[in-house]
This record gives sequence, structure tokens and C-alpha cells, in this order.
Amino acid sequence: MNTDTSIKFIIAPHRIIPDKDHSIVEHLLTGEFYEMPQPAIEAIEALARGISPEQIELELTHKYPYEEINMVDFLAQLEDMGFLSSEKDPSVASYELNPTMDGAAPSNRISRIGQLLFSKNAILVYALLFCANVVFFISRPDLFPQPRDLFPFNSMVLNIVVSFVISIVLLAIHESGHVLAGRSYGLTSRVRLGHRLFLPVIETQMPTIWRLPRGRRNVPLLAGLFMDHTLLFISLSILVVVPSISGMAAGILGMIVLQLIMMSMYQCMFFMKTDLYYLLQNTTGSYNLLENAEGWLKGKLPFIRRESTTVIYDKEWNIVRGYAVVYLFGLLASFAVFSLYVIPQLSYSFAISFDRLFNPTSTSMIADALLFYAQFLVYAGLLMYSWSKKFTVTQHQ
Repeated sequence: MNTDTSIKFIIAPHRIIPDKDHSIVEHLLTGEFYEMPQPAIEAIEALARGISPEQIELELTHKYPYEEINMVDFLAQLEDMGFLSSEKDPSVASYELNPTMDGAAPSNRISRIGQLLFSKNAILVYALLFCANVVFFISRPDLFPQPRDLFPFNSMVLNIVVSFVISIVLLAIHESGHVLAGRSYGLTSRVRLGHRLFLPVIETQMPTIWRLPRGRRNVPLLAGLFMDHTLLFISLSILVVVPSISGMAAGILGMIVLQLIMMSMYQCMFFMKTDLYYLLQNTTGSYNLLENAEGWLKGKLPFIRRESTTVIYDKEWNIVRGYAVVYLFGLLASFAVFSLYVIPQLSYSFAISFDRLFNPTSTSMIADALLFYAQFLVYAGLLMYSWSKKFTVTQHQ
């Protein structure tokens, strides 16, 4: 990197968002966000004012004697991130700030609905509903779902179809909570297919959430859980108020309660990137928590293979080490459950379905077997599709 003072460096349009210990810098052309310490922020601001790199390094070294200040390396990093060009090679395009990019909610019906559902009073209601659900389960342990609630009907075909429809509806409501909460703050979002370990998942991405002050990010992150516990409260209330409910209605309500509890338990597995992981990440201010934990474990455990290119700041070490322990135990627990429960159950299901397909005693048994295999193929296909997309993105980076 040439730091000749005859070259005037041009900094790409950017936005600096103060945060807990460091600041977040948004590249307004690419939409990427970067966490940077205070010396880096001051260096960017000085470069934008036309101060030479040599002068910046001299001033920052005097101001931060315990920090390693190297403008040659920093300029190279800025160039890699697309923040930097020079008058001799002006690769940074002109840019006009879009008025909707300042975090203010656009004036439309969806954002107004989001503002209504996630106002301060609404957040208080969601907290009360969560407490009410806890009271329901403490006072009425019989309401807590059992594994048999997945099979309320005699027909396995009906069980699978109803369970699939309920799953899709609950996921759609969960993700719509994230989308509506994001829109209430003027954030763009997109819903896509992803995976966590061997679980295909639907996830809402809100890359512009970093424009919000740290304390205001929690509502969009928790909005899906707010929706889940609202539905759980409604379902439990029906079961309590109408104790005589039976038949298909009771079976559907039991399925809903079971799936909502399973969704909440999944969110607690924050050794993966669940909603509660992002809440922990935002609360601690350690924005590469998973990657840093993997990088720290990589030097100690041979089966953690992923390279970490992130930086662990001094104040993050205790947080990263603590999370690394949670991550490791969660990973081991997941593989234990997969080995001791999922694989045996899957093998048993394959054996039963195979027998029903080739030694049937009724047409319903053949239908059950075919539906089981179809469901498995859909699940495996979604997982392979998600993995292939991640592999393709990694190959192009």
C-alpha cells in the first residue's frame, strides 16, 4: 500500500454508529457493516478530512500509546473492504443518501401495523403473556405437551399432514413478527431458507438492524418469540376455558402447543445462531461471538475446523471463553441426541415404513409409508439445498 502524501485518499460514503465499546461503520454503497475500535474511527474521519496517513499515525500513536497503530496495514484493510480509493484511481462512485436509510419507518400500512404490534405497551403485554404461560404450566402440569401429542389421530397420514400444515403456519407467523417489527423501525428484511447443524430452518435476515441504537435492536430480534408466546397463550386459554374440548380440535391444539414449546426450546439452543443468540450477541456487544469462539477452540480441539478471521478485543475474552464452553457442550449434546435418539428413531421409522410398503395389510398402510418417505425426501432436499447455497457462497468469497 502506497502512502505517498501526494495521493489524496477518498473514503467511500459511510455512516458511523456508536455502540457499546466500539463503533459500527456502515458502507453505504455495499450495505456491509464493520465493527471498529475508536482509533480506527478517528483514522477514517481524519482521512475523510484529507489528513495524510503519516500525520494520522503520528497523532494516534501519541493519543493511544498502548494501541498498535499501523496506517499501512489499516489502509490495506480499508481497501479490501471497499472503503478506499485515490484520485489516481477513483473507484468509489458518487452517492446520494436515500432519505429512508436513516432508520425512520417508511409511511405505509405494513410499517404502521408493525408500530402498533410492537409499541411499548404491546411489549409489556407480550411480557405479561409470557408470565401467564409460565403460570399455566405451573398450575396445570397436565397442559405440558407430551410426545404422543404429535400423533393425536389414528391415521398417520392425517398426523403428518396436519403437523406439516401447523408447522408452516407457525413458522410464517414467527417470521412475520420479525418482518413487521423490522418495518416498524424502517428496516429492510428478507426471509430465506437456512440450516442449523442438521436442521433446515426458515430465517429472517435484517442486515440493516445495525443502523439502530443497540438498545432498540432487541425488539426486532425477539419479535418472533413474542408471536410464539401469544399463540401459546391463546391455545392454553382455550384448553383451560373449554376443558370438554375433544376430537380433532383437541388434537390440533395439542399439536400447536407441542410445536410452540419445541420452537421455544430451539431458540434456547443459542450455541447456534438462534434469536436468543443474536440477543446475547447484541447485549454483550461481541458481534462475532460464534466465530470468535470457534476460532479460540480451533487451537485447542482438532475437530473444530473453521478458520476465524475476526478480531477478539481485550474486553471480549471472558465473554468469548464463556460462550465457547456453552458452544462446545451444546454441540456435543446435539450430536448425542442425534446419535442416541434421532438415528435410532429414524431407523425404526424406515423399517416400519418399509414393512408397510412391501407387506401391507391395507391401502392406508401403503399411504402412510409413501407419505413418510415423501416427507423425509423433502426434509433432506431442503437441507441439501441450504448446504449447497452456503458452499457456493463460500467458494465465491
